[in-house]
Amino acid sequence: MERWRIRALRWEDLGDLERVEEAVHGGRVEQWRRGDWERALRLWPELAVVATGEEDRAIGHCVGMALGPVGGVMQLAVASEWQGRGVGGGLLDAVLARLRNRGVRYCFLTVRPENLRAIALYRRRGFEMVGVRADYYGKGFSALVMGRG
Repeated sequence: MERWRIRALRWEDLGDLERVEEAVHGGRVEQWRRGDWERALRLWPELAVVATGEEDRAIGHCVGMALGPVGGVMQLAVASEWQGRGVGGGLLDAVLARLRNRGVRYCFLTVRPENLRAIALYRRRGFEMVGVRADYYGKGFSALVMGRG
C-alpha cells in the first residue's frame, strides 16, 4: 500500500494544491485559488497542513482559521485516488489538534448536503448539524453548517 504523511503546508506546495482543488472541485465556487492559499498562509500558517504521497507531492490539504475561542475548517480536499484511505481524517485531525493548541473551544465548517462521505467523517469527529446557509455555494446551492465544542 502506498504511504502518505502529513506536514505543514509550504509555499512551494501551491502548484500541487491548485491541481488537487481543480480535480476535486472542478471550478465550483468552493474551489480555492492561489490567492486563497496565500491569504491562509499569511494569516494562519500553523493551521494549514498538507498530505503528501510519492516524491513529497501534495495529495490533500486542510486549512483552519482561528478567531479567539472560535475556529473553523475552511477547506479540506483529498485527491480522488487517495480518498477512502484515511487521508481526509488524518488532515482533519491535524487541523483540529492545532486549533485546540491555539485555544479554540468551538469549531465550525460548511459542507454541501450531497457530500455524504464528508458529512460522515465530520460526524465521526464530533461535529453536529447546527444550521443551513442558503445559497452559500451560489443561487440554489445551500451549505450545511456543522459545529463542535
